[in-house]
Amino acid sequence: MSAVASKGAVALRAAAATACREKQRRQERLVEAVGSTGIGSGRRHHGRLSPPLPLPSVYLSTSLLLLSRAFIVGEDFPPHANDCCFFTSSDLQNPSPASPNPRYTMLKVPDHQVAGHQADRGKLGPLVDDSGRFYKPLQSDQRGDTEVAFYESFYSNTEIPGHIRKFFPGFHGTQIIEASDGSGPQPHLVLEDLVAGRMNPSVMDIKIGSRTWYPEASEQYIQKCLGKDRNSTSVSMGFRISGLKVYQNSEAGFWQPEKKVVYSFNADGVRSALRKFVSSNLSLDPDADPDCLYASTVYGHRGGILAQLLQLKEWFEVQTNYHFYSCSLLIFYDTESALDGRAHPKVKLVDFAHVMDGHGVIDHNFLGGLCSVIKFIRDIVDEDNKCAKCEVNLGLKENGFYKSNTEIELDYEAS
Repeated sequence: MSAVASKGAVALRAAAATACREKQRRQERLVEAVGSTGIGSGRRHHGRLSPPLPLPSVYLSTSLLLLSRAFIVGEDFPPHANDCCFFTSSDLQNPSPASPNPRYTMLKVPDHQVAGHQADRGKLGPLVDDSGRFYKPLQSDQRGDTEVAFYESFYSNTEIPGHIRKFFPGFHGTQIIEASDGSGPQPHLVLEDLVAGRMNPSVMDIKIGSRTWYPEASEQYIQKCLGKDRNSTSVSMGFRISGLKVYQNSEAGFWQPEKKVVYSFNADGVRSALRKFVSSNLSLDPDADPDCLYASTVYGHRGGILAQLLQLKEWFEVQTNYHFYSCSLLIFYDTESALDGRAHPKVKLVDFAHVMDGHGVIDHNFLGGLCSVIKFIRDIVDEDNKCAKCEVNLGLKENGFYKSNTEIELDYEAS
């Protein structure tokens, strides 16, 4: 490991450790306070907090959010903190005829998550609300604090261009809310729900980098990551697909391969998945040759995935502030509107629990994986050039991209 990387790791870990100690103190005070309201009971065992008794659901009132904010930012105790309650399953199945109380915020499991820890069957995972916010549990072993430190650093860094910030989720701080596994109040990142407002988006999660472990990781963690990297396409191609789902129609719903199938992809499997991601004939026969009907709309035009990836590539060719280990690209679009040229395709970067200080060095690990993704998608766009129907619907290509008046124009000029 270089001295530069070591110093960067030490600096970020020290900041994360300080934040972790502060978070622990805040959480202990919160759990004790919540116990006094009758919502849950924070209990001590050998000097450490054990989880409150499981609660019947993950529906949380705004009052508890206010309570958590008081401990997070040091505000006075909310005057109505005892007005906290949870909705049980029977409450939801037999709602009161009265109008809903605006103080209550309903949290639910995300409908379109394709990778990572998922909050189903009593497991700990992210939640969303109806206002467009995504609540991600802070990971243990300082990973959560590292992610918080990254968001705070990124959004306060004046060197980050405005057109690059749009590739990252909006950050709304942290909040202590009832965990999805019933283990009691836990700290969560509050982020932008990237697919909020989209009815049936097609979504793909791509983990970037031939190396997904960070320099200061333990030997056990490194060996764990090496096993996944070598047994997938991460080492050979610089990225791997972690999950995807593709909307077909109202009758067939989504096509979504099982995780073990996705994990077993080789280069041909990845190429096929990227083609299926923009195809309409999966409901007829998933093994049939993908028609790539939406390739021009989603990948090829000037507001499409390829143009956005190239814009990101320009930044990664010069940015030396951060090194992104085990970070993912999330790409998604509106399938039902794709035929009309209004797919609204988006690229976002997610998962920053292992971001390190770049210390003036380009992140070649991420950049190499990003270039590999670009090559695969560019090949699909080039293959789709023969589709005369798409060219008629979307207009002639200009500088390698299809023109589309229904999508936002990017400032990127293709070379």
